[in-house]
Formats: sequence, C-alpha cells, structure tokens
Amino acid sequence: MMVNVLPILPVKEAIFTQRLPVYNETFSLLMPQEKTRKENRKLMQRLMSTCVIWHEGEAGRSAEDVAGAYLVFLNEVCRDVTRVVIWADNCAGQNKSWALMTALLKAIHSPRTKTKTITMKYFEPGHTSMSADATHQVLSKNLSRRGIVEDWRDYVDTMEERIL
Repeated sequence: MMVNVLPILPVKEAIFTQRLPVYNETFSLLMPQEKTRKENRKLMQRLMSTCVIWHEGEAGRSAEDVAGAYLVFLNEVCRDVTRVVIWADNCAGQNKSWALMTALLKAIHSPRTKTKTITMKYFEPGHTSMSADATHQVLSKNLSRRGIVEDWRDYVDTMEERIL
C-alpha cells in the first residue's frame, strides 16, 4: 500500500497546512521473465496495474478498508476471471486478516463475478520486492514531476498519467 498526504507543495508553508492522507492499494500483474528491454517492461507494468485509491474522508487503512479495496478490484477488474492468484506482502494486519478472508469469500459467492477460486500467496518476510513496487515508483516520479498537488482531483489526475 502506498500512502501520501495532500497537499504536496514545494514550500515550507505546507508544513503548517492541514493534510489529507490518501491511500493506494495497487494490484499488478506478474511480469514474465523473458528478455524484454527494461523500458518496455516498466511500461507494460504501469499499463497492467490497477490502483484502488481513496482518501481518509472516505475510509481509513484498517483491515476492513483494505478488504474493501480488494473487493473493488475483484468485482471490477477480475469479474470475468474464474481463477485469481494474489501475491501479497506479509502485513498480518491487512493481508492476513479475517476481514480480508471474509471479503474474498464474498467475492467468490457474488453473482457479480465468475470467480470460483482465489488463492492468496505471501512473499517471505523481509524479502519483499513486488510488481506493485515498480508501479509505486512510477507514481512517485509522476507526483514529483507534477510538483504541486493541491487536492484530490490533482492526485487522481496524476495517478492516471501514463508517463514514465
């Protein structure tokens, strides 16, 4: 999960401004290990990622809120996929919670999706380098390039950019 605070301003006065935490749960496809140019792999990674973003005014970052992000992803992006495999980090509070497991069961039994099985796989603790990390790096660069991100609409526009 990527967490930012708004506004993002390059001036000292931003320290004294009330800030709005924004959350980004990123779902990325695993990239093939075939020999492709690094630039092409980064572009493919960015284009094949789904970011579920929300701000603190809508929800927080509790296990239930993260489970809600998973449900959005499964209901919107994976609704026609019968078998879903999700690789996650070992954050027990978010990715190994009863709230998430209940949400995954709800997605399987939902008439909105064709999903029959969802497999959760976890990386080894401390050795986590996930596909979503590359997406977060690109998104951070986009935020830096933009310089000033004053509100939610600016943030969403920046997240939607396909610039590397």
